Amino acid sequence: MSGSPLRVVRADDPHGETDTTDTDSPHAPAADPAGDDKPSEPTAPPLTLTQEELARELRVDVRSIRRWNNAGKLPRPINLGTRAPRWLRETIVRWLASAHRTGELPDRKEWEALEAQRNDRLARRPSR
Repeated sequence: MSGSPLRVVRADDPHGETDTTDTDSPHAPAADPAGDDKPSEPTAPPLTLTQEELARELRVDVRSIRRWNNAGKLPRPINLGTRAPRWLRETIVRWLASAHRTGELPDRKEWEALEAQRNDRLARRPSR
């Protein structure tokens, strides 16, 4: 997913003082309008994704997102209204990462079971 800027730490600069932000990212720092060559701070990626943003991230048509959501193939969205479903970026990242372990993306029911197991493990983790 291309939601957050790509930062690369160079071996000769272990403290990351050289800015190597991917300038093709939509969240890359913009040049200062005052003409200064210093880039401004990068904007944080949004916490939630609309249907259109999720479609863009997954490189599919927005109709596919609607169809998959109606069929229960995507994680459950947060509804900000009847026509405004949003997905937490963090949830989508974890959902996509789960395919690396299982070989395929879980449907909503399977995903909710995986998330419940994850939450149980986190709740049992000793406090530090």
